[in-house]
Amino acid sequence: MYTYFNNNLSSYFTNYFRIMNNIHCHNTRSASNIYIDYKRTNYGKFSLNFRGAQIWNKVPKDLKILKSYSLFKKATKVYVQNQMNF
Repeated sequence: MYTYFNNNLSSYFTNYFRIMNNIHCHNTRSASNIYIDYKRTNYGKFSLNFRGAQIWNKVPKDLKILKSYSLFKKATKVYVQNQMNF
């Protein structure tokens, strides 16, 4: 997901995800989140399009804006460890 939003993937994935602010014009708290389509089956619910969007929407914004992949990995590891301690 990090590499997708920093344009480090092939052109095949260019329009793989849709951002909420592209779907509706009014500003909301979740405007920068990924739009998640309804999936009826478990096959759809375990797809990258669904699970990747769910997980990425839960990542804090201060982690999403990091410019270095190695910094993102380190900060994410610290974040997850802190969440497990609570």
